[in-house]
Amino acid sequence: MLVVDDDDGVREAVTWALEADGFEVVAVDNGLAAMDALTTASPVLAVLDLSLPGLGGLDILRRLRADEAREGRRSLPVIVLSGRDSESPNNRNSGQGPSKPWPTSPNGDTSAG
Repeated sequence: MLVVDDDDGVREAVTWALEADGFEVVAVDNGLAAMDALTTASPVLAVLDLSLPGLGGLDILRRLRADEAREGRRSLPVIVLSGRDSESPNNRNSGQGPSKPWPTSPNGDTSAG
């Protein structure tokens, strides 16, 4: 598994939870390291923060999907993490990320942030 988040606390918490369930985790804190880990670690799933400095999460996802299409590879499952309270209208239904609101609070309220 690949965990990409620039927030140390979030990255460590997600990594700890996955490792506690027996998964091997590669954790990185920026987009360039994520792109490198995608090729060198060959993860089976990625947990990706959208708000990264430099190369952002949506840019990583676009590059990943383009590489997969070009090389005829199966799409890597990606779980998107974000502190954003809503999707950008420019990204909605772009085929690169979520197309519907997702729960952002434990009770499933999509308006919480």
